[in-house]
Amino acid sequence: MLRNRLSAQGVLRGEPPARFHLEAAEAWTDSFLGRQRAKDQLPQHGAADVGKFFMYRRFRRMPLSPERGLCTDTRGVVPACAVSGASYDAEMVGSDASEQVASPYATGGGGTVLEHDFGAVLLAHLLLGDPVPALGDDVTPVSVRFQDSSFSPVDDLIVVGDTADGTQRRLSIGVRRAPAFTTSDDSTADLLVSYLRIVTDHWAEAGAGRCRLAVAVASTSPAVRQVHELAVIARGQPDEESFRAVVKQPGRTTEAVRRRLNHLDALIAQAATSPKVSTERAAAELTWRVLHVLWLWQLRLEGADESDRTAAVARLRSVVPDASVEGSATLFEALGRLSRSYAPTAATVTEGMLRRQLCGIAVVDRSSSYAPAWRALDALSETAENLVRFRLTGVGKNVELERAEAGNALASEARAVASRATALIVHGEPDAGKSALALRTAERMRADGVAVTVLNLREIPASLAEFEALLGARLAAVLGASAVGKGRLLVVDGAESVLEGRAQLLSDLARAAMAAGLGVAAVTRADGSGAARDVLAQAAESVTRDGGIVEGLVREHEVPRLTPAEITRLVEVFPQLRQWAGDERTRWLLGRPGLVDMLLRAGPGVAAPQGAASEADLFAAVWRNLVRRGEVMTAGGPSPDARDQSLQALARRQLLPRETAVPPDPAALPSLRSDGLLAPLCATSAWSPSDRFASDLVRDMAVVRLLVTDGFALLSTADAPRCVPHASRARPIYSAPMTSNGHSPICAPSSTGSRPTTASGGRTCRGRQCSPSVPPERYSATYGPRCRRTSKPACAR
Repeated sequence: MLRNRLSAQGVLRGEPPARFHLEAAEAWTDSFLGRQRAKDQLPQHGAADVGKFFMYRRFRRMPLSPERGLCTDTRGVVPACAVSGASYDAEMVGSDASEQVASPYATGGGGTVLEHDFGAVLLAHLLLGDPVPALGDDVTPVSVRFQDSSFSPVDDLIVVGDTADGTQRRLSIGVRRAPAFTTSDDSTADLLVSYLRIVTDHWAEAGAGRCRLAVAVASTSPAVRQVHELAVIARGQPDEESFRAVVKQPGRTTEAVRRRLNHLDALIAQAATSPKVSTERAAAELTWRVLHVLWLWQLRLEGADESDRTAAVARLRSVVPDASVEGSATLFEALGRLSRSYAPTAATVTEGMLRRQLCGIAVVDRSSSYAPAWRALDALSETAENLVRFRLTGVGKNVELERAEAGNALASEARAVASRATALIVHGEPDAGKSALALRTAERMRADGVAVTVLNLREIPASLAEFEALLGARLAAVLGASAVGKGRLLVVDGAESVLEGRAQLLSDLARAAMAAGLGVAAVTRADGSGAARDVLAQAAESVTRDGGIVEGLVREHEVPRLTPAEITRLVEVFPQLRQWAGDERTRWLLGRPGLVDMLLRAGPGVAAPQGAASEADLFAAVWRNLVRRGEVMTAGGPSPDARDQSLQALARRQLLPRETAVPPDPAALPSLRSDGLLAPLCATSAWSPSDRFASDLVRDMAVVRLLVTDGFALLSTADAPRCVPHASRARPIYSAPMTSNGHSPICAPSSTGSRPTTASGGRTCRGRQCSPSVPPERYSATYGPRCRRTSKPACAR
């Protein structure tokens, strides 16, 4: 009817063009621009031919088959095939099947377009974790295989799923547009050869229900409906004899259904003669076996009825963050493109692989299959963020520095890592604001569409087995099912704890994340950056990547100190800092936000030292004014000694975890939390054996105080590898001779620079100065490990 109407209007005349290139079929539209490009690229055809092609595309909404014209190939380089004008006309006229001659395309292979669209539907089931019809409502799909003849003789599409009892079930699907199921239907006989191979070679699995067969069809012809009815009867009967008895029962079936069974018997007998089939079973028995495990799947993906596509888009709204129809339609289109790319490579697609390859082209929320794991990760992420102070607070005022320049530089590095599933080491001086900057950058990236997960290495269980027990699932599976966006990133704060025995945990985290397609950003102090880099490099090299070897698997980014403009901003907000900013020899302390925070918490009465300042001056001021509260005891509150001893007790527990020591004073702990010296209680506090220090700076101060009061002999038995070098570097502050201005020569500031230097010309290690007064053989014992980059001793502060 459409053709007649167009011909009457003079739009459609003559035969269709003989050849078209694939790119026209897949990329051109009905627009004027599309027609113009078609004429430019196909000069052998006139405008009328091009117009007829577009009208045909509008009617069929699909490219032609290999038998009728356009070949479909994801690479877009397969030559077009000859078009039969007769078959073209047959498709364009009436709908009565009895008046049409079925084309080879209609009765044979379903065509790659239908198969790819159906593949996208199955990928949607995989992504959602929804049951697949014919596979069973009790089965969760775990993989979809494309054209994998090594796995199943019926290889158009294969779905594998897990059952509740831990076994697997597979569904092998042949895609055919409109099989005739008649005695003369040679193409259907060829299809049945592969079905017979399964019910003969693998009957034990098929008979037990672990292997099922399906034919996906786009036709609602009587033949398809009749075969479906026969399959339903066969599934309910234990053998061929019972099946045929039911079919012959009066009123159970129609004469047309019984005739269809005769056609199937003939087709099965013809297929059984193939050299690919090795069996001595009678054809009647084989017919029952095929029907017993066969499902007919009616596809509605083309023409006027696209309800299967609509249903898939509707279901995908549940995994699109904003639940929008536009977002789910975009996601389905992305699944279609991936489906077209999988068939030529015989791909086996899992949910993790699918999410990894959707990264950057679609937005997908995390899988609902791991709800307990998400709750645990959310709690851990909340803990990681609660441990970081983003705002500097003084008396009646607070401020958060934007740090735009530093943030933009870090974001650029992090986006590159998130899009390539590589690793980034974010390091810097102690208390330079690395964690705050990294987490704020993570927030910005998340708002920009990057899927970001944040953890603190110290706050998660110490081993992979314990962590997976907490998640209730394998770590690799959980991260593989995490959200998808413009990139995927795992931020690991506190990565310097690799020096405290957590190197294997970081390795397991990084390996699982990068294998799942997530980039890893490890935030660490400068003294832990070398060890963290070694761990991440080994993890990155062990991961197999979709695109092969990637250069630059581990990058480094240093977080700078505050800029002069940012220091000026702090002084404007907090006037008490002017006394520290007025002298270049004390101003350097204000470049590190963590030190500024301690100064502000110590109160406005903390006086700057005369002349140069060191961390020792800051330690003394903070301990006197913040920890001991200026020796003032509030009514009903803990004494200064109780607060002091509680922090020392926690430090001793970290240094000597096996020792039975005096516990901290329970009455002092709440006040220490409220003053920001101990971490606040949070969702994961129940998993920690004791209170945690609010920051590395507070911990280092507590360790120094413990060594000052109990002696440096504790270092010889200390178990915490990272605390030891930090504490040992404090020893010269209290043991070396003082200069005339009251400072140790090791930490005496320079008269011009912004960092402390030795008064007697000490050796430099990465910009700091190391004491020359200790013989080289005693450096490792006194000052900790040697610098990884310069092979010089680590620096004393």
